[in-house]
Amino acid sequence: MCGDGANDCTALKTADVGLSLSDAEASIAAPFTSKTPDISSTIFLLRQGRASLDLSYSMFKYVMVMSATQFSSMAILHYTTCNLDDMQFGFINMTIIFPMLFMICTMETSRVLSPELPFRSLLNKSMIISIIGHSILMVIGQIIAYIIVRQEDYFEPVNKGHEFETEGYESTAVFLASTPQFMYIGIIYSIFTPFRQRLYKNLLFVLTVILMAAITYWVILAPLGFMKNELELQRLDFDFRLTLAGITVANGLANIGFESLLVYYFGYSEKREVNPA
Repeated sequence: MCGDGANDCTALKTADVGLSLSDAEASIAAPFTSKTPDISSTIFLLRQGRASLDLSYSMFKYVMVMSATQFSSMAILHYTTCNLDDMQFGFINMTIIFPMLFMICTMETSRVLSPELPFRSLLNKSMIISIIGHSILMVIGQIIAYIIVRQEDYFEPVNKGHEFETEGYESTAVFLASTPQFMYIGIIYSIFTPFRQRLYKNLLFVLTVILMAAITYWVILAPLGFMKNELELQRLDFDFRLTLAGITVANGLANIGFESLLVYYFGYSEKREVNPA
């Protein structure tokens, strides 16, 4: 509903989206006020509203998959009385998760009003399947790294006791295999959307992703001495580190392919039933 006078106040307040075209009485009742006295701001309002709702859904999905990934890491390692170190959690949070959450919010609104509409609720098939599917793919990547490291000649199991060990080959492999996953899932939820601008148009986002990838794969392939000490990483040969890097890249591509299938099958919105009347 658009209006500019006192007689429009009730309609502006009752409507799903009320846009006041003046700073007079209508602006008090309407949730949005336009600085221009015509309906041209409607397109801008719709673009911003759809992008905001889509961003909220993306943040929700990212946090859910992130939590599931960290939970799966703990569950896998607890099987052999291992655990991730506090510094490892801190590295993941400070290097990947916090910057990614901030960068996702910097994505600008699409310049074109998409004919698609965001999903109307969190409880829709596409979002639920996306969260569950990506979480399963994350777990598979970690389990593969966990199994492979136990096959290495230099592998030494931790002594099972009452306390969880943080300096083990299993914890090192799972930590290195899971860290890039938080980056890939953030990129995926920023790419597959028609409501925000393309990822490559956000230079700050691109530079941040490149920096995160450089730091992450530096730790995986050739960590310095102080990195190994602070993160409590076990000594791994370079061939196995390359294998870990390959697992993370393959896992990221699998997530991209899975999200592509979801978008192809479900689209970006729920199917609306049109009333012929």
